[in-house]
Amino acid sequence: MSCAHHATAADFTRWEEKARSMTDYELWWSARDARQAAECMRGWNPIAEGRYEDEAHTYGDELRRRRQGRSVTACEVTMRGIAQA
Repeated sequence: MSCAHHATAADFTRWEEKARSMTDYELWWSARDARQAAECMRGWNPIAEGRYEDEAHTYGDELRRRRQGRSVTACEVTMRGIAQA
């Protein structure tokens, strides 16, 4: 995947489809990883930073949707993911 361009509608569609197939723990981990990547790009490559932020937001948004209606903390998600590994 090239980070030379801004995120497109196709990128968001791909990230949303991927997010739907991920576990809560995978979503949490992937959002965290993308946020860290965005932080690494800050001040160096603003386009890549934005793409990583968009990807992180997409995963976080899916996780938020899933959590609506149920009370699950990030710690519980982490512990479930570790128990499944």
